[in-house]
Amino acid sequence: MAGSKSSKSIDPALLVHATAVATYKEFDHADPVLVMDTPVFSSTLQKVALNQNGYVCPITQLANEVLHMIYAYLTPGEAANLRLMSKGMAVVGLHYLAPTVHLDLEEASFKKLRDIADHPIASKHVYELVYEVDRLESLSREDWSRRIMGPEYIASRDRGEPEDPGANADVTTRRAYLRELKVYLSMPFHRFTQGQIHQEWNHFRDAYNKQTHICHSSSLSGKLKDTLIKLPNLRSVRTSSKNTMTRWMEGFTQRLGALWDQNALVLDLPGGAWKVGLCSTQNLLRALGHHRLPITTLRLDGLNWQFLAQNKKDFMLTQECFCHLKDLSIYFTGRVTIADGCISVDVDRYDSDAFRRVKQRGRLVELLSAAPDLEALAIGFGECDFTMSTSLEETFGMFHWHSLKAIEFIAFETSETELLDFLSRHAKSLRSVNMSGMGLLGGTWSTTLHRMRQTLKLEHFHMPMEVTEPNGTISQGTGSEFEYWDVERKVFVSCGLEDLVEQYLQGHDEEDMTFTAYLAGLRVQCEGIPMVLLHHT
Repeated sequence: MAGSKSSKSIDPALLVHATAVATYKEFDHADPVLVMDTPVFSSTLQKVALNQNGYVCPITQLANEVLHMIYAYLTPGEAANLRLMSKGMAVVGLHYLAPTVHLDLEEASFKKLRDIADHPIASKHVYELVYEVDRLESLSREDWSRRIMGPEYIASRDRGEPEDPGANADVTTRRAYLRELKVYLSMPFHRFTQGQIHQEWNHFRDAYNKQTHICHSSSLSGKLKDTLIKLPNLRSVRTSSKNTMTRWMEGFTQRLGALWDQNALVLDLPGGAWKVGLCSTQNLLRALGHHRLPITTLRLDGLNWQFLAQNKKDFMLTQECFCHLKDLSIYFTGRVTIADGCISVDVDRYDSDAFRRVKQRGRLVELLSAAPDLEALAIGFGECDFTMSTSLEETFGMFHWHSLKAIEFIAFETSETELLDFLSRHAKSLRSVNMSGMGLLGGTWSTTLHRMRQTLKLEHFHMPMEVTEPNGTISQGTGSEFEYWDVERKVFVSCGLEDLVEQYLQGHDEEDMTFTAYLAGLRVQCEGIPMVLLHHT
């Protein structure tokens, strides 16, 4: 772009709001120049020499602030070309080379990724890929009208009316209010013609059909293979879910000039049929595994458990992208249905039996053991009610990660023996444990925590817990709040039970005691009056 004669127009807002018209041209000197056709410039641009064609300033002499304004309107490839002009421009342009690329399920998004990958400079500055794996739902016209056009989603105009600052407000505040009021008055009330509604329905169907075509395209995996291999410094891949509906709703309400209630349930819909996320994720992981790319961070949000049931050949190919991982997060989900506006997870006999067979085949162990150098692992079944019977042994087997430092468990059911066996295998390296929705089969949390204290040297531990009155039984829950007397500071201190658990596990040099005894020890005499200084609030 820079260094060639081009008539490509630059948005006037690049330099002087909407008053300057800028185009790239070349003159007698070697450097490209930026020609302004209006004398209204910033103080920097007013110092340029006057030429018969207008006000002229070599690009390489522009202030950094102006360069940032220009770069903001360029593609990563164009920014990479412009960086070649000088060292100063190279430093500024480095911020615009897209270290994180967001890949949506749209043809235009895939084209942008290919353009970046084909560029010799921009491709070297891509370190992270955020890949969209959900899509719009297949809705009937009736369901679409009810769930999209309902008043709980499209907010009325009066909810966004700007507040009048009053007659005593200063001039700046008053002008800002008038600008907001003008925008507000330009928006229609929550009334749309049948033509508008029909047009938006067609927009929705077109977007759905295009995403369906992309998801089930036989060439999608091949395109990803050819593209990702051209990103030599790609190290992190994250899947993104529940964003498609958000993007569509933003465009939808913008076209209608309506206000959108962003707290509406529609934001939380796990968009797409229950196998769609599976198809998209499989294509991505196969592309990564085909070239054994050195990905060190992989975060799979909302991965359908049927990913584990694919054929042996495809499963082995996806395992190849795990071999270099240091940080892995997998959150499994199942069949999701929506009834009466409420999200629920289908639990049927087919799902339960099929998942049981997958576990018996050892697919979970095979998948996770494909990443032998993990330092951080998070795995959960929070959206799969039927998998609550999943145990640590079925998930990890007896595999040992020699450098595992952090582990997160979500929605497991396991025995005290299995939990302690896993933790003791990794005691030498493990420093952080996070557990939620953890069902303990046999034993008590008090004795389990006591044995964990004897085995581990943790820097961080988190597990929401609560005490059931009046017997003081400790269990998983939303968390109990307590107050206890700080002897040194002579004040009451309020904290959650999970904080006391963390303090207990970190107290290796203190007297050996169970967690129940530790809680009982937080009793002191205050001015000769016996007082229980630990109580449920």
